[in-house]
Amino acid sequence: MAKARKKILHLLLLLAGTCNLAMSQSFSTDTCPSSEPNLAQVESEADVVVGGVLQLHHPGQGIFGCGQPSTEGVQYFESLRWAISALNQKSGEFGGTPVTDSFIPGVKLGLQVYDSCGHKELAKRYMTELFPVMKSGSLMCDSLQDNSSTIIGMVDMSSSLRDSRVAETAGRYIIPVIPLQQETAVPPEQLAKVLAEVVHFMDWEKVAILHEDDEYSIFVAKVFSQISKSGYPCISAIRSLTVPESQKDGSDTDLRSYHRILSSFTSKLSDNTGVIVIGHTKSFEMIIQALGESQNNFSRLQWLFSWMPAFSKLRNLGTMINKKNIFSLAPFPKEISAFEDYWRRLADLASNSEGNDRFFVEYVMAQKNCKVTGFKNVIYDNMVMCENLVLKENPTDSLMRTARFLPAIHALFTFAHAYRKAWTDKCNGVPGMCHDLKVMSRREFVERYLEPLEFAHDSRERSPEGVVGEKTSEGASGEMEGMQIALNAYSFSPSSGLQFKQVLAYDAQEVKVLDASFLHVPSVCPKGGCKDCLSVRQSRLEDPYIGMASNDDFIVTSQSDDISIPILLPIHKAGHNPLMCSDEINAQAVQDLEAALWTVDQINRDTEFLPEIRLGVVAIDTCSTPVQITQKLSNYLMDTKKKEVDDVSSDLAFVVVGSPDEVHAASSVISALNATLISVNDAIRPKDMTNNRLQVAIPLERKTKATVDTLAYLGWNYVTVIHDRDERSVLMMESFKSLAKESDICLSADLSPSGLDDFEMDGLVMNVVAAKKKGARAVVMWTNEHTIRAFLKAVHRAVVAGLISRGDLVIISSGDWIVNLQSFKEFENEATGVIVLKTQQGEVEDFSTYFQRLEPDSNKRNPWFRELWEQRKECRDRKCETNSAPVEYIPSSSTVNMIQGLLTISAGLARLRNELCHPEPGLCPKMLQKMLLRQHLFNYIRETASSRLDAKGEMFAFTKQGYGNLPIEIFNFRRAAGKNFVYQKVGTYQNRMNNLADIVMYNSDGEEISVENMSSECIEDCGVCEKRPTDFVILDSKDHLYLATSVDIHKSSSNPLKCDSAITSSGLQTLEAFLWALDQINSSPTLLPGVNLGAIIFDTCNSREKAARDVANFFSSSLSATSPSHKIPGVNQILGLVATQTDNIIQPIIDVAMPFNVLTIAPRVTLTDFNNEEKYPTLLRSSLPNDIRAGALVDLLKHFKWNYVSSLYSDNAVNEVDFFQSFKKRAEDREIELALAEGIPASFSDAAMEVLLDKLQTKRKEGA
Repeated sequence: MAKARKKILHLLLLLAGTCNLAMSQSFSTDTCPSSEPNLAQVESEADVVVGGVLQLHHPGQGIFGCGQPSTEGVQYFESLRWAISALNQKSGEFGGTPVTDSFIPGVKLGLQVYDSCGHKELAKRYMTELFPVMKSGSLMCDSLQDNSSTIIGMVDMSSSLRDSRVAETAGRYIIPVIPLQQETAVPPEQLAKVLAEVVHFMDWEKVAILHEDDEYSIFVAKVFSQISKSGYPCISAIRSLTVPESQKDGSDTDLRSYHRILSSFTSKLSDNTGVIVIGHTKSFEMIIQALGESQNNFSRLQWLFSWMPAFSKLRNLGTMINKKNIFSLAPFPKEISAFEDYWRRLADLASNSEGNDRFFVEYVMAQKNCKVTGFKNVIYDNMVMCENLVLKENPTDSLMRTARFLPAIHALFTFAHAYRKAWTDKCNGVPGMCHDLKVMSRREFVERYLEPLEFAHDSRERSPEGVVGEKTSEGASGEMEGMQIALNAYSFSPSSGLQFKQVLAYDAQEVKVLDASFLHVPSVCPKGGCKDCLSVRQSRLEDPYIGMASNDDFIVTSQSDDISIPILLPIHKAGHNPLMCSDEINAQAVQDLEAALWTVDQINRDTEFLPEIRLGVVAIDTCSTPVQITQKLSNYLMDTKKKEVDDVSSDLAFVVVGSPDEVHAASSVISALNATLISVNDAIRPKDMTNNRLQVAIPLERKTKATVDTLAYLGWNYVTVIHDRDERSVLMMESFKSLAKESDICLSADLSPSGLDDFEMDGLVMNVVAAKKKGARAVVMWTNEHTIRAFLKAVHRAVVAGLISRGDLVIISSGDWIVNLQSFKEFENEATGVIVLKTQQGEVEDFSTYFQRLEPDSNKRNPWFRELWEQRKECRDRKCETNSAPVEYIPSSSTVNMIQGLLTISAGLARLRNELCHPEPGLCPKMLQKMLLRQHLFNYIRETASSRLDAKGEMFAFTKQGYGNLPIEIFNFRRAAGKNFVYQKVGTYQNRMNNLADIVMYNSDGEEISVENMSSECIEDCGVCEKRPTDFVILDSKDHLYLATSVDIHKSSSNPLKCDSAITSSGLQTLEAFLWALDQINSSPTLLPGVNLGAIIFDTCNSREKAARDVANFFSSSLSATSPSHKIPGVNQILGLVATQTDNIIQPIIDVAMPFNVLTIAPRVTLTDFNNEEKYPTLLRSSLPNDIRAGALVDLLKHFKWNYVSSLYSDNAVNEVDFFQSFKKRAEDREIELALAEGIPASFSDAAMEVLLDKLQTKRKEGA
């Protein structure tokens, strides 16, 4: 019965999809009429209509109100009107050619244009008015009336397709949309080539590039960089203009962001360097405005904009422009005579009686500040009457009109040419709309006529004289290939205003010099050539979304250093995607970098420590993302100005500041060098402490072990645990739970606040109070400072409410953030008695004094310090005069660890040098010729003790595991004389617990209580601490209904039936997601009202054997007899099973579940064997099967017309082999020949890889 219902449902969905598809392709059935007041119809009786969404007005009052007319929108609209008139002309002549019928004989074209008034949501609504199928699907548009016209596509200046939902919907229903954007009408490849020609003409041997982070701008920069690979021009800097979307509104914050970018970017550029700005109108406006406030940056450099910036902003620069250092690309010729004649005639002929003239009339009224008789709008009621509609204009106005006219006419003519081609095929030369043309589907129009269309603008084809360009089948929508482009040079005079000269013109064939008198200023390299050119590799250029290299990626503090130590720090915070950096400076990273520079200075001053060897620092900005680390570190290693990687002075050791993911990313690059990597933070887990890795900070596992041993020393075996939800806190919690279990310490409650508001924290404290009543006096907290303060505040409220007394709870916290008494300020009474475990670490006072004296003008070697200084002072220029330093020293373990890390490198280096070179100073030949020098240095760094500047007389060393040997100190927060409080040291932990001094608490009367007289052990309802079966966990349900899941929580061990003690983060995350979803179901009033679901959790430990045993034992009820104290649910109480493993592990789980008809969801299963519905009737998969994925890959190859390909796959992985077999079969079905099909085993030697590469190279020459 269930299978029959499934087939019926499938048939209904298939029929619905077929209906949707048919209706989505029909021209004549998907256009619902509208009475929208913002609608303009040109040729209302047209046979064929092109829709449009334009911004004819700026936004006004209200949600969708309209304000003043938009110059850009009105000019686009009039360009489209002119084009429609030209296409519909039936007699006379056009461009000297006689005309006897319309462009498409017997067919009249029309426009249906909506005015969005600059509102993005309104623009999307108007798109659905033009194409109602986009609104709710074709089946919902069943009350349509017949239309007198057919809408074949639309033009759009609202950029709605940038919304992925709109783009996806338009693509699904095959709706052709051509954007109207003057800046992107030129194909990016052509624009890049023209920029390169300009640079060559101007004799710019070196340039810098600023580019927006949209796909078009990045692609232009990519092609330009590819052209410059020959070394001309030298690209000295590339910077992405990344400003968050929330700030792209022209606000002061936005301007400051651009100002910071320009200040940082231009500070390193030499005078007269050519700066190429690639972007769009808005970014151009902000750059010009920022330059106007920083005349020094403006005047000493040359600026080339990839398209015309807003002339109003340029005009504001005034006579500054006369330095003749600002240029832009622009359309050529500067005006289209036919359209300019039409524009001038509008001033004489436009009237309110012609409805479509109203936009031009209102535009003139706004420009002249007058009103026209009969035009009703309260905005103009108090204005004087207009004498005429003639506008006073200058040459820049007609140039900007031309820039808008060209993409408008190209878009409309694209639709017209495609429809004429369809008319030719279907109507056999008979004028008018024949039947076959009327019933043509939109899919056929787009795929057969529009997409493959190729045409060139020609006066004989109604294109006006001066319009040059074409549409090719390979070009993107709206791109006008071969468009003529000119180089504009700008000037300004008080009497004439902004002026321009077109000095060069470019088209697809030649370069024309238009002004022979033009003089340019070269941007030359110094004698001997440019030395700071960026090498942008082809592999990076193939992805337009990857930000390009910049000399801002890293700084070299001195070129004269003998040995440079690369330091990776998150100087800038992460941008709005992993490929970008924020403009915001990370103050902690700048302080850490200054600590590194100071430390190297101290080492270099000691001439006996490293005689005649000078250390230096290379600072690499990682922007807090693993992607940036991989990219920038690779850029640094491949940089042309560096020495060979096997040079002794190159990259012997690296220091990294970052998260575990960031350190892992750095290690993946550094490991190939066999160089030492030292992590400043606790970022390397014990299982990953391999491959020349070391860490200054002690690992979290030592802190959790110290906490467990402290509890055991006090005899406390029943505790409450509170932890934050960040990755580190969760890892510490899991480590603590594992160690607590080994020590027979039971958790009464595991609590994790989702927020820090009072309501949330009060509820958490109530749970702690409930646990206290059961005996859990101790509260272990794995949290940050903010959480513990919020908790103490809630404890204070509970004490005031009489829910708990002071002294009832003993808080144990491990946090290096507790560095002073300020951590518990305002909550000292609640915090008294807190036990704090903290890494033994002091402050390096000499450095803190040095740092507090730093100022930008005296700190030239670290440009990021000035950038931070300016951000803190929100400076608007390069001068920041203040009586107080905006950058203050912050005590930090990261800073101290940075100093220690560099000291360990220098100590190991000094010891190695002395043994190899003594008494010869410097880098002696024996050291330079030492085989495996990096490996030897790693061993010396690991085995050599170094001084601790934070604890005079103490030494630092690494443990055998590679971690810092710093001890953990145990403090008791207690009262001192008067109303003061202190941290009283009560013990030290180093690998084991030594004796603890007396720890005290305080009762409500303020009297001391020794913890020796306190206990924290279970006194009632202790079932939670009983031993439970280890193969699975049951979360009880009062309704005896359960959802089961199988998860690889622990790693596998050498025994396939037992788990390793290590926990996988992915398994833990998967389990948390399952439990969260279960909570949502149980708390929902609508999903299963009144029903409480429990959970059965199998930990399969990535073992096929354990998965088979545990699930089979449970489903067979064989465990019921062996576990009488635990009532185990029956299979009929399991509503469903979520099996989260991969194909190989999951097989036995599914095999066990199927005979019991248990609904099983397997999100990661893709093997084609599981497609057998008879064998697996109750299996559901959310991942596409391999045969479907393989089919998609084959379809993609066919789309690119690639019929001869090579294929590589892992032959030791079941899923990859299955995918290859499916791909091979699909390829054969679609007549794709496999030139080479090679399975790659798990162990693949370098020699075998070379043989394989030779095979691939041979097949490539054959065409694969």
